[in-house]
Amino acid sequence: MPQLPSLLTWACLAASLVSAQEIVYVTDLSIFTVLAPCAARAVSANVQSQTYENCPEAVTDLQSCVCTKNNNFASISTGISKSVSYSCGSTASEDQASAASVFSAYCNQASVTPFPTPSNPVSQYITDFPAWQDLAPCAASGLSYIVQSMTYDLCPAEPGLLATCVCNKNQNSLRASQGINTSVKYSCSSHTADIESAQALFAGYCGLVKGTSSFPTTSDPPGDMTYYITALPEYSALAPCAQSAVSYAVLSQTYDLCPDGPMALASCACLKSGMPGLLSSMVTSDVKYSCDSTATEDVSSAMQVFDLYCSAAKALATPAGVTESVSQTTATEKSGSSGPKETGVNGSNGGSGGSKTTQGPAGSNESGNVGPGGNAAHSTSGPSTGTIVGAVVGGIAGLAIIGLAAFFLWKRSRKNKAAPHPAAAAEFSGKPELDSTVVAPSSAASPNPSAMKGQADTRVDNVSPVTAHSVPNTSELSAYPPPPPSPQEAYGRPVVPVHEVPGQHYPDIHEAHGQPRAELQGMSWQSGPVAGYHEMDGGYRRQ
Repeated sequence: MPQLPSLLTWACLAASLVSAQEIVYVTDLSIFTVLAPCAARAVSANVQSQTYENCPEAVTDLQSCVCTKNNNFASISTGISKSVSYSCGSTASEDQASAASVFSAYCNQASVTPFPTPSNPVSQYITDFPAWQDLAPCAASGLSYIVQSMTYDLCPAEPGLLATCVCNKNQNSLRASQGINTSVKYSCSSHTADIESAQALFAGYCGLVKGTSSFPTTSDPPGDMTYYITALPEYSALAPCAQSAVSYAVLSQTYDLCPDGPMALASCACLKSGMPGLLSSMVTSDVKYSCDSTATEDVSSAMQVFDLYCSAAKALATPAGVTESVSQTTATEKSGSSGPKETGVNGSNGGSGGSKTTQGPAGSNESGNVGPGGNAAHSTSGPSTGTIVGAVVGGIAGLAIIGLAAFFLWKRSRKNKAAPHPAAAAEFSGKPELDSTVVAPSSAASPNPSAMKGQADTRVDNVSPVTAHSVPNTSELSAYPPPPPSPQEAYGRPVVPVHEVPGQHYPDIHEAHGQPRAELQGMSWQSGPVAGYHEMDGGYRRQ
């Protein structure tokens, strides 16, 4: 019994030590990471700045000073509220409540209550949905900028928290909708169809938070457009200058105003509001620039080709002689649905995500996937482990020997090049380098420019058609005949190259601030600057 008081004393001391070790800085609380960047900066700045003058730096002493000393708790709470109003906005009531909860949990770390999780969590960014890829590049870029840039200040970067913050928190949904109107209108040259498409996709994204979502789907043109305008026989009959103008005017739209693919491009170029007039004007001006300002026949022929292309898109005409057939599948069709899908799982449909199996002898499954009935299929027998290891080691040794041989040959060639040639040293008869009248070394094998100058002046093919009748040829190097004149010199006007069928162009994707993408997990990568948390000033001392 006499040992009982001492045991109680040691138990209390151990409990106090354990509780002291559990105290952390406010920025290390688990719920601190859930705050919006603006609220996180407000809390960290008001708490950590106390180490400048009012409180010590040690983690336990700082927490005790901030929460219990004098009137620090009330004054810091007021400072946090003012900072949140300034950084997050005067209407950020939820950020005010979240910041106050984090500060209260900092002062009572024995019972930290986590924030409630979203009832319908969204596991993807808006740029990860297939419907986003079907937008025009200008609309896709403007939409991603507005939504993803909110992670710099107003919303957390985690996908589920970002969706809830953008769509439900404070007045962020209204702010995002107004920003989409402005951004897409600027990027897409005021095309209202692109603004409507971006707003419809944003509405579907926010519908995921409420549990009911419907993403917009793309519609194909009425005509069978499995080819580009360059596949029309009438296009091939145009003059080269007109071909270049037509191909550029139409195909270059996939860089900004139209999606990729023959059907999507035809629908955009011929059916989208304002686009036919825009492209007609571009074709006319480009033909006049490439051919000639008075080439009315070329302009008329080019416009006939464009009109035929749009008539085919509207199912008003069926061009003959088209042999090109380019299949196009929208991103929504490739995914099988417009909603989020779990990655890494093969679907039962015949989409691109499924794996193809082949039957080997006796019905064996050579791909190694799960066969019918749920039994794992056995792969065909391959080489043994020892054979594989020996082949790898032998290959590495062979590469090392080849590398050493190449290194020695390269070193020997450098040494040979560095040695001066005796004949060259003997023929040099120039003056010293510091002499202002240095004479260049002569060579018997080289032609004498002065001797050949007279012959060069009598030739006509070494002068371009532009300068033959204007600027006299006075260069000493004219003895060497130049290459034949280019088409620009021969015809006196620039030649515009024919633009080929475009490849896949991706719009600018604006990443979420500080959040690694799903495909880059484990690589410690992040986009954008890190939120500026205010840590302790470890070097400041009062004088």
